[in-house]
Amino acid sequence: RSQTVDVKDFIYDWDISSTGKRAVLEARGDIWTVPAKKGYARNLTRTSGVAERNPAWSPDKKWIAYFSDATGEYELYIMQSDGKGETRQLTMDGKIFRYNPTWSPDSKYILFTDYSGTIHLHTIETGETKMVDQDPWAQPPRARWSHDSRWITYARNCDNRQSAIWVYNLESGEKHQVTSGFFNDFSPTFDRKGDYLFYASARDFSEPIYEDVGVVFQSK
Repeated sequence: RSQTVDVKDFIYDWDISSTGKRAVLEARGDIWTVPAKKGYARNLTRTSGVAERNPAWSPDKKWIAYFSDATGEYELYIMQSDGKGETRQLTMDGKIFRYNPTWSPDSKYILFTDYSGTIHLHTIETGETKMVDQDPWAQPPRARWSHDSRWITYARNCDNRQSAIWVYNLESGEKHQVTSGFFNDFSPTFDRKGDYLFYASARDFSEPIYEDVGVVFQSK
């Protein structure tokens, strides 16, 4: 039978608007927006039997991107952040689990990844979706934007199973590896001015370690 459910214990993903006044969240298969202080919670989708997830608020405050399995496969959608207007389905070829929609700072593009380790780039104006890169070990990367929306950076595994930092240029479509791949480099991000690229790197060399199967030596 129909029943009323308190969804506060079923929140799985969220994002904050660029104004900081409201947040968008996924709760029990619906997309909601909630106020930071005063106001009302709004259920923007209200879909029974359909699961919406991974909401992301556009920097220009106009749109909310999310994934929905309304077609039977998870596809990328956008809707107006006030819940009005027509919902737009952006992709129509869902064959693998997708997640992490990430808006560009100018709100013209959306990045998302899938379980094959592929980064996809969708252009709002043209409706085109293309592949940026694919991790050779199918480890889904998390891509970050530069402040001018011209560059993407992400970590990708090398043949030696260490990861290196890569950058992708939207204008040329070219990508370049910018760290050696000798160390395990990950979590890259641009600084706000775009002058520097920060990332984490595992460079801890300890004493030789003994274990029951064999002996592993690590040099300083």
